[in-house]
Amino acid sequence: GSEVVDAMELDGRYAIKVEVQLREDFDGSLGASANVAIDVDLPEPFASVPKNKMTKVASGILQNMVSLFLGEFCKLLVADYHKWSSSANERQRRLELEEAKL
Repeated sequence: GSEVVDAMELDGRYAIKVEVQLREDFDGSLGASANVAIDVDLPEPFASVPKNKMTKVASGILQNMVSLFLGEFCKLLVADYHKWSSSANERQRRLELEEAKL
């Protein structure tokens, strides 16, 4: 990264909490929702921006990102489950991978 960004020590200035809930939607498809909470200690020059404005912009960006990620995650999870549930070979392969981790 740049020396200016590194000097701001951004890694230690925020905390993020994410809770994701999976559910079966009314049409039988997999749905998900997320609650994202962020606490940020803004460095200068950003600290001079009104906090409510910064929060509104950051919330909008994060909401869009989380929606995109969750939608894609649900598609991949469903596809993975179908692959796993329809193939004894796939289930055996996954079991062997899990056992190899132990």
